[in-house]
Amino acid sequence: MPYVGRDFEPMDTGETKDLSFDFSGELGDCDSVTSATWSISVVTGTDASAATRLSGDPTITCGSKVTQRHTTLQDGVRYRTQCTATTRNGETLILYSHVRGIAVDDEG
Repeated sequence: MPYVGRDFEPMDTGETKDLSFDFSGELGDCDSVTSATWSISVVTGTDASAATRLSGDPTITCGSKVTQRHTTLQDGVRYRTQCTATTRNGETLILYSHVRGIAVDDEG
């Protein structure tokens, strides 16, 4: 399961953001992503409802980029977000990264 080599920017606990993985470097010639599923789990911190931080279905664009909406991450929790993609050639590819929830102080 290849780590993409970088973590996503932290997300405010009230924020909803689309996060994406680009599988182009993992795909063989003339291959493309045909379906994908995302999962999210807690690395550090506590969130008994981590699976609910993913909203809606993933989207695939340009045959290689898979995007999933992430929402209301919990303050101080570091998550592992992972995408499992199936390709036209029948391969299963997995990419993952991390994203942290942070509470932004509105008072400045």
